[in-house]
Amino acid sequence: MRHLRDQRPVPLTRTFATRLAAPLVAMLLALSATAANAVSGTPAVDGTLAFTARLDIGDGQKACSAALVDPYWLLTATSCFADDPNTSLGIPAGAPTLKTTATVGRTDLTTSGGETRTVVELVAHPSRDAVLARLSRPVTTIAPVSLAATAATPGEKLTVAGYGRTATEWSPLRLHSGTFAVDSITTETVATTGENGASVCMGDTGGPAVRVAGGKPELVAVSSRSWQGGCFGTDPAVTRTGAVSTRVDDLRSWVATVAVPPAASAGVWRAYGNTNPITSSSSTWRCGGSKTIATNVLAQVCAIRSSSGTGVQAAVIVRNNQAGLYGAQARMDLYTASGTHLGDWKCPSSGVGANSWSVCFGTTLAQSSPVNSFGALNGIYLGLSSNA
Repeated sequence: MRHLRDQRPVPLTRTFATRLAAPLVAMLLALSATAANAVSGTPAVDGTLAFTARLDIGDGQKACSAALVDPYWLLTATSCFADDPNTSLGIPAGAPTLKTTATVGRTDLTTSGGETRTVVELVAHPSRDAVLARLSRPVTTIAPVSLAATAATPGEKLTVAGYGRTATEWSPLRLHSGTFAVDSITTETVATTGENGASVCMGDTGGPAVRVAGGKPELVAVSSRSWQGGCFGTDPAVTRTGAVSTRVDDLRSWVATVAVPPAASAGVWRAYGNTNPITSSSSTWRCGGSKTIATNVLAQVCAIRSSSGTGVQAAVIVRNNQAGLYGAQARMDLYTASGTHLGDWKCPSSGVGANSWSVCFGTTLAQSSPVNSFGALNGIYLGLSSNA
């Protein structure tokens, strides 16, 4: 890690030396295991930044922050996973070299809230300090944050969050956030300065920098480097609170290409039991009218857009209110609103459980334009869905 006397902002990955005396190593690793919160600002209000994740890399060797941008994917900084981010941001594609655990939505690390997942795949951006990290299973109880469609502007105020050090604690146990004013932007970065003593500290790498638009947060950038003025352990002579973040507002198409949920369910029925698949999903479902297929059996066709806005798919939903199994065979097509055919899928005949829901999904595709779907169940036309 570059020394502060280099007079440049340094990467923020929390790493721990491996050539220290054994007792000190043990102490640092123990602290790392419980290290949590973030930006040297104020504790985040529960739920307001729930899409922020904490990354434990190498069972306590490193700590970083991230943002949930899709039920399956986190967006964070490549420097979290680079061997020496001062020299190179190059990392191998595929599974992380070190075991990485993500905790999403747990603003207070002393509680059991949120969800914990293993990171199973990394896809680094080719030219920026940004990487998409795929989770072992989707996060279903926390809404992902949408990527901003416009760049930050000088003078704009952004909220930055993360799980790094604060001014007084090496290892606080809450997510923290602070207000940062945008100083300047380039084609790849956003330079900011913390207000009211806020500073981006070790462990905040990859944490979200967001604005609020229409009452909802949107992701503008992810933390990359900082002067760390006022952070715990920083030379008191360092007072600068400036930071450099990686722009993500213009990475929507890249995210859409990469962050496509696994399509293993395409062409296969998925049983939901008595759980409504629409109301239990973080995605947006746009469905046609419900049709009676048989006595106490209803079906409808839907077009689905992922919560990140980047993935779409077709689906046929069946609700079986009978006392026994109901055999169902489905087909659906997906089109753009302008009429371009994106694909068609079939689910073979399968028994839908008594008093339960079941869904036939098509493959998830990257598509930013509005889409709709039409389908059929057991040869009965279900009509056309509205646009998603």
